[in-house]
Parts: sequence; C-alpha cells; structure tokens
Amino acid sequence: MNVTRRGFLKFSGITAAGTFAGGLSLLEGCAKETAKLHGTKEITGICPFCSMGCGLILSVRAGRIVNIEGDPENPINNGVLCPKGSALIQTLNPESGRARSGNKVKYRKAGAKVWEEISIDEAVGKIAKRIAETRNATFIEKENDTVVNRTDGIALLAGDGLFNEEYYLMSKFARILGISYIDNEARLSSYSSFYSLKSTLGFGAMTNQWTDIRNSDIIMIAGSNPAENNPVLFRHIQAARDRGAQLICVDPRITRSSALADHYIAIRPGTDIAFINGIIHYALQNGKYHKDYLLKYTNAAVLINRDFQFNEGIFSGYNEDEKKYDNITWSYQIDAKGMPKRDKSLKDANTVFQLLKKHMVRYTPAKVSEITGCPADVFVRAAEIFTRSYKPDIAASIICSGGSEQHTTGTQVFRAFAILQLLMGNIGIAGGGINSISKGFNLRGAIDNGFSWDLLPGFLNIPSSERDGNFNLYISNHTPKTNDPMSINMLGTDGAKKEKGNTGKFIVSLLKAWFGPSAQEKNDYCYDWLPKRSGSYFYNDIFNAVAEQRVKGLFLLNTDPLASLPGYNNNINLLKDLDWIVSYNTGEDLTSRFWEEMGAEADKINTEVFLLPAASVLEKEGSATNSSRWVQWCNSAVPTERNRLSLLNLADMLYHEIAGLYRNDTGKFPDAILNCNWKYGKDNIRGNVSAALIAGEISGYLSKGKQSVKSFFDLRDDGTTACGNWVYSGCYVNGINKMERRDLSSRSGEDAGLFSGWAWSWPLNMRILYNMASVDTKGSPWNSKRAVIKWDGKKWDGDITGGNWMPGSKYPFFMNEEGFARLFDMNMSDGPIPEYYEPAESHFYNGISRIRVNPLITDIQEEDLDDRIAELPLVASICSFGEYQPWGINGRNLPWLKELMPVMFCEISPSLAGEKDIISGDKVVIKSKRGSLQCTALVSERIYPLRINNRAVEPIIIIKGDGKFNPINTLANDFRDPISSAPEIKAFIAGIEKSSNRVREDI
Repeated sequence: MNVTRRGFLKFSGITAAGTFAGGLSLLEGCAKETAKLHGTKEITGICPFCSMGCGLILSVRAGRIVNIEGDPENPINNGVLCPKGSALIQTLNPESGRARSGNKVKYRKAGAKVWEEISIDEAVGKIAKRIAETRNATFIEKENDTVVNRTDGIALLAGDGLFNEEYYLMSKFARILGISYIDNEARLSSYSSFYSLKSTLGFGAMTNQWTDIRNSDIIMIAGSNPAENNPVLFRHIQAARDRGAQLICVDPRITRSSALADHYIAIRPGTDIAFINGIIHYALQNGKYHKDYLLKYTNAAVLINRDFQFNEGIFSGYNEDEKKYDNITWSYQIDAKGMPKRDKSLKDANTVFQLLKKHMVRYTPAKVSEITGCPADVFVRAAEIFTRSYKPDIAASIICSGGSEQHTTGTQVFRAFAILQLLMGNIGIAGGGINSISKGFNLRGAIDNGFSWDLLPGFLNIPSSERDGNFNLYISNHTPKTNDPMSINMLGTDGAKKEKGNTGKFIVSLLKAWFGPSAQEKNDYCYDWLPKRSGSYFYNDIFNAVAEQRVKGLFLLNTDPLASLPGYNNNINLLKDLDWIVSYNTGEDLTSRFWEEMGAEADKINTEVFLLPAASVLEKEGSATNSSRWVQWCNSAVPTERNRLSLLNLADMLYHEIAGLYRNDTGKFPDAILNCNWKYGKDNIRGNVSAALIAGEISGYLSKGKQSVKSFFDLRDDGTTACGNWVYSGCYVNGINKMERRDLSSRSGEDAGLFSGWAWSWPLNMRILYNMASVDTKGSPWNSKRAVIKWDGKKWDGDITGGNWMPGSKYPFFMNEEGFARLFDMNMSDGPIPEYYEPAESHFYNGISRIRVNPLITDIQEEDLDDRIAELPLVASICSFGEYQPWGINGRNLPWLKELMPVMFCEISPSLAGEKDIISGDKVVIKSKRGSLQCTALVSERIYPLRINNRAVEPIIIIKGDGKFNPINTLANDFRDPISSAPEIKAFIAGIEKSSNRVREDI
C-alpha cells in the first residue's frame, strides 16, 4: 500500500500540525485523533500571501475554518508554510481588520465626516448610476475620424488578491464600458521583467518552475531575499546546495539569504546592470559561452544595420528634444529572401556577437568595482563561478525579484540577465532560466488575463487609435511575420507554410467569447466595440489624470494606491478632486478613508466613497497562477460571510444594474453593454456566479454546441470558436478542471522532476519554456542526466514542446518573429543592449559614460552633486521582510505577524551610527526630497559603507513594518523605468538624524 506522509500521520491518529504542536502523541503511539481536528472536513487551497503558490489544507467544522496547514502533497511547499501562511487563519478573525468594515457597505456622502452603513443592493444601485453618469459625461466615440469608444473618466485599478476568473471578468466589464484606465499593481514592479523577457525570449514570464531550482548547479540571487521573504523557495535552493550547488548572493546588505550563500557580493543599490554586464564581459573575453547554442538558437550571428552606432551612453537615433529613439538603425540586414543575414563565423564587426563584445569591453573588473563598490577580486570570483555554467552539464539559475525591477533601468536589468543566461545556454534547460518571484499572490494572473491598460487577455495588444483604426489594420499590425521556414510563431506565421498567422484566430475567438452571436464577420466581430487607447494609462499615472481633471471616478479592487505609490503627501491631496471612489476590500484602506486625514476640512470634500466588504480568498473559488505559471484551483473553504461579496458576484450585479440603466435610457454607446455575452449566474440568479463557467469561457469552446476546445491549436478566425484567453486554452475541457489535478507522477521521458500532472501550466501545460533549446538539432539533450525533452525517433518525450516538429526543423523561441532569442533587441525603446546609467537620484556621475541617467527619463532636474552629498548623503533603499506584508489590509493587521514585526525600522552601519550618535532602538528621522518620517534604528554590521570612486558611501535600508502602516512611500521618488513605469524605490538619496523623541524600542 502506498502511504503518503500525511496519510501516515492521519493513520497514526494525528496531523502534521499535531506533530509541531507538541509531537508527544506521535511518540506515545498516536492512538487518538486530536480534538482540534475531530470531525473536520479537509479542503485544499492556495496560500494568498505571495506568488509561490504554496498548497494549503483547510480543516472546516460547522462552516468554520479551525485549522490551516501546508499541503504535504503539493510539490512546491511539501507541507511547510512561511510565517504569513501560518498566520492565514487570522484573516477571518476580527483582529485582521475585517470587523472594521462592519460586514456591510460603508458609505460616505459628499461632505460627511463619518461613515454610514447601507445595504449592498442600495450600494450597487448608487454605484451603477455613478458609473453611467461619469461614462456618459466623458465618453469619446471618435478621435480624428477613428472610432475609439472610450472613456477616460473612470479608472479601474486592481491589487494582487484576486483569482484569474475575477481579473478576466473585470477586464471584460471594463472594456465593454470603454474604460481605458485599467491596470494592476504589477505595474509597480513585475512589468519590468515582463516587457524585457517578452521582447528577448517571447513570453514575459518566468522560464522555469520553483521545483526545478533543485536541478541547479549554480544559483545567483540578485535583487531578492528568499530566505526571509520566501522561505519556501529557499528550501528548493537548499536542496540544490545539498547536492553541491554553489550559491551566489548579490545584495547591498547581508541578509539571511546572503548569510547562507557560498559567495556574497555587496553592491551599491541601483548598480545591477554594471555588475551583470561585467560578468557578460568576463564571459566574452574568456571564451566562456556556449557557442553551438548561440549560433543555433540566438541572433548572435545576425548582421545589424551598418549605420548602427553607440557613443558615450547614447545609441544612434536619439532625439534629445523628445527624449526618445528612432530605432531604424537598430534593424537587421535582410537578404533577398527577406530573412536576416548571418555570419556564422561571428567575425563580422556588424554581427550581434561582435557588437555585444564591443559594447561590454568597458565593463572591466576595475570599472565594475568603481561603480558598484564591490572589490574587483570578489567580483572576478563570482564571475568565474557563474560562467562555469557555459558547459552543457552545468546549469545555473538566476533568482530575482523587485530589487532588480524597481529601477529606472529595471527592464534593462532583466535584459542583462537574459543575455547572460543565453550566453551560458541556460534558457530552456532544467535548473536554468530567469526566475522572478513577485510580491503578489496572483499578479501573474492579472497580467495574463488582460487587467492592463495595454493588453487584452493572452497578451493581445489593446487597439491603438493611431495605428489600429480598423480590424484589418489591427490584424496586420499585430501579426508577427517571418520568411524563415525554421521560424514558428504562436501569434504569427509559420515561415514554412505562409499562413495568415494566429493573431486573427485569437482576437476573433476573444471577441466571440465577449459578444457571442453579435460578433459576426460582417461587423468585424464587434472589433469597434473595444476601446482604443490614446497614449498610456499606467497605474501610477492615475493621480496625474486626477490632477488634470480627466479621471472623475476611481474603482479599486483589493488595492490601495495611497499605500502603494510614491508621493503620499501629494496623492492624498488630489483625491478630493474625485467625484466618487469605490473600494472593494476586506477592510478599510488608506485610499477609501483619505478624507478622515483632512480633519476639520473633511466637510469641504465632496468625494462620495463606497467601501464594499470583500470576501477573502478562503471564502470563494477560482484559480490562481503562481510566478512559475502553474495555474492551481482554490476551493471555497467556508461559505461567504453574510453581506460579503465575491468579486464575480459584484461584477454580475453591477453589470445587470448598468445594463438596465442603458436599456431604459439613451446613454452613450450602449451597444457593447447590451449585447455582451454575459450569462454566468447559476440558475440565472443575479449575483450567483459560477467560477467554473468563467474558467470554461477562458479555456475556450466551439461557438455552436459549446463543446470545449482542447488547446489554442483548435481556435479559428471564422467565428466558430470562442476563447477568453488563448494562453490558458485547454485548462478546462468538457467539465474537466485540469487546474485542480493532484497527480504527482511524471510524463514519459521526464528526468527533471517537472510534476506535469500537478495542476496545469500555461501554455499547453508546458513546464519549462523554450525547452526545445535544451536539445541539439538532432533532438539529443545537451545534458542527458537532466533531460527536459528528447526525441525518440518519432516523437518528443518529456515536457510539452508546443508542436511535434522534427529536431532541427524549428527554432525554439516560438513567440519571436525570428524564432530565436535576442541578444540584441531592436524593440527595447531605451536601447538594444543594456547600458549602465546612474539611478535618477544619485551622488555620482556615470563611471561608464558621459550620460548620467537613462536618457529617456523626461523629468530629471540636474543638480550640483556636491549639494546632494551635503544635504542627503545616504544611498537609500526600501525593503520588506517575510514576517510582514505591509501592502495588503490583512497582512498588516494580523496579530501574529505584527508581533513578529512590531515596528518599522531602518538598518544602518556602526560607522554611520557613531557619526550620528545613534544606538539600536533610538528613534530617528529619515528625510528625502519628498518628505520625512520617523522610525526605529537598528545598528548592524550586516550593512557597511562601500567605496565608490575612492569615497565611502553609507547605504541605509528602510524596512517596512508596523501594523498601523507608516507611509514609507512618503520618502520614495517617482522616477520611473521608461518602458515598464516601475518606480525607482530601490535607490534614492536620503539623510538621517537622531529624533528629538527620546522614546526607544527594543528590536
């Protein structure tokens, strides 16, 4: 009989939780089941506190959760939980902040100084009227003779605590209303990795999976601290180390991750590119690169336009007045067949390989040391260790997070990661890849399912009023094209078949899912009913739009912009200019109660506010996608508390209320609303929505008969198929929910432990992206000991490949037009090769070129650096700990977590403490150009001054803490990456002084 660990424990009369609660029953024979769990029903779920996707076992008795523990069968966490997951049960307790919402809608009338409570039905009626009124007043039907059907008067923003089905349905809800200000909190970090990896490799996603880290021989942690923030992940890292893997940790301070590393490298915050480019230079100079891989699977041999130039930090085509590039000189040289010219000898000066080598030659160990503060010999040691992975039998993984993303060069940091891994041949293989963990539970799902101003579900582009005036133009503009018979593109064309491509199939199927029978060929499948954007609508642009009187209504879903965005003092004063705010959250957030901060002035504020009581993740069902693309199903553990709403039910109620208003009135452009395919309620009851029905729509079906499609290969552009998200196509087929699978067996040919039967992974259940790069052109694995796929003479064994092409017949990077990965990327608006620039706020001139900061940043005010040093001499960075989650209502109010992390503090070196007469526990005031705040000082040898340009520079690390939420974003600057719009909160200048408040705290 096969008995799992949990089965053994249950057979013995206890649970895994019982062993940690004392363990004596196990030692005494385990005769009886613990009283705590007697008579409970076990339900599986997913922890909602980060993007690992750890499994839960929820024990329920009489409609109440009495215990939560890790799911021992889930291969991600194997039964263990971090502090946040262990405290999850408290999210349903009054102490979590839920009670403050009163389990009813809190309503603030214009000019009121107190909340009043109203029923959900009354609130829905009022909100629907506000939405319709604002939409009608701000709706734009045409712009320069182009049909746009858009409103800029309403913004819809989301956080991380929603399911895929909720993001998808709310994206659909927003589009049929014409809302263009739709975005999510991933904009503040994860989009830096998304855009860079999307352009370089094809998909903007983590390449491997968390369980695969165990296959790594070398692991580099950069811009992340998993031992503290994601300890479950560190278990996989430690498993690799137990096999002999080397761990390199790059961080401004000694963290728990770096304390466990074999090699720790301290660098100045914001200098990531200089460090990674230095390793690239080391690899190129010393011949440590996988040449066969480069030639076959990247654009290393491609010839670039002879007019391409780079000089002193500026690429050719730069327009200084407009602060942007014309990238025409960054193009490929094309032959008579319309294919990129190549020099496989790699000797031509215009090959990507030679241009890359020439670009990186400046990043010597001495120069890297001068910029980063890392000693040259320490840097060389790290470079030597990592570049061992160019050998096919050695795999290296890069683990990263917001520390690499939240910079004005964040997208190019990830470009540098990708180039390094491509040089090593580490993309597509077991134990390799670029693996970034986001702070949010399901921000991956928000991006995937189109909760973004520039993307529809499945990463399809939102139509632009300037380029995509009609349906045929949209298809033409967004269908990647290739003439190379070895190139295959999932969105575009197969170079061998000369087909129309797949973009048309995917957008038509999406429109059929949204508009059903109304979407016909004769009306271009209702293409004009989609709003067309004009410009950008970033999450962090919302307050600019409010200040400009464009946005009048703000709809928030599990998000709190005042707590998330830099510029707290400015932003809170702008909210009073809104007509209304709707916040769907589990408790009172800062944004919904901003008027309370105005004190006596509150009666002059006419903003109407609705605070809707949100159901927690434990009270509803749906799917969530972790960072590694695993889509796992969460079951509802307990009935939704009375008067609390799942977002699916709220969306359904609002839709029908708004549709009723437009049915009875002559509001602006009602067509998309009244003809939307919206039938989600069980038994046709409003507000009784089935998540499974929405999952089936996302997965796809035949327009007639509703039979499910098996995958996106079945989708058509003739209206016969409907599919809400082609990337998720196949996750829910004919009533079979593949997202809830719990099969731990492996597929035939899997040597890497991919767990292909557990849940489902997009696309097609593929576990390692671009896995055809893990084999040579004959189908033999580069490393036979850890094969991801292999050719058996007739078919591929192992992981899903995306097609049964013969070995050597197709390139592996199937989302790029060329089919190969881009070392040189002409689509990156701030440069085709990563270049180091100083953070927007810095004490230094650029040590690598005369251009100090990213030349595409438009609002930089150059100042005297000596004045900066005198006024704000410290290099500051904002970080968080795993024991505390400050950005969510529940995370910052759970008593257990508040006990673990009771105060916000800053970490400073003994030398800085001596200079300022500060000892641990002292209250200090930290100031920046935006404002100041008080926190507690921790003097620690884990942080120390770095030598930059022969001058000692003191870093200060500010740690988020304190259950009351101290607005740490008062300090951070709002300079942003020009591509992703991520703010540079990881590197800015600051000062510190001992507070006149003499109160000290033990920390």
